[in-house]
Amino acid sequence: MRNKLLLLLLLMFMTSGMMYAQQRTAAPSYTLKGVLLDSLTQEGEPYATIKIAKKNAPQKALKMAVTDLNGKFQEKLTVAPGEYIITLSSVGKVTIVKDFTVKASEKVIDLGKLNMAEATNELKGIEVVAQKPLVKVDVDKIEYNIEDDPDSKTNTVMEMLRKVPLVTV
Repeated sequence: MRNKLLLLLLLMFMTSGMMYAQQRTAAPSYTLKGVLLDSLTQEGEPYATIKIAKKNAPQKALKMAVTDLNGKFQEKLTVAPGEYIITLSSVGKVTIVKDFTVKASEKVIDLGKLNMAEATNELKGIEVVAQKPLVKVDVDKIEYNIEDDPDSKTNTVMEMLRKVPLVTV
């Protein structure tokens, strides 16, 4: 019984020592902050999407966030020092991609004011296609346009009269 208690106590000390060592080797915490502004009005851009990733793997996001109502953002990063990339996007605006470096000596990374411009996409052209209705109902009459019916090219007059509403053949 005494040996089991001693073994359990030794196991608890070893486990707590390993957990303490893991906590000490965790990546330090940094703060990334800045303000996202509209380039024309210089007002804050609310609810813009923020994606932070390593520079060598920009598709894999380390952190996602949004700007506040005034366009400000302040995010805690628990990462290793190195090269990172931030992507800021908003509907109807040009996406901003900016590189930044996390240094062990600097705990606060201030990106300052970032200006976001309007996205100006010009369409080549549009084509509006409409079809006239076959049956037009007015207050005092009903019109049936036989010229616009595609069956009028192949059907006989008798077959076409059967398609006219309120007409019995």
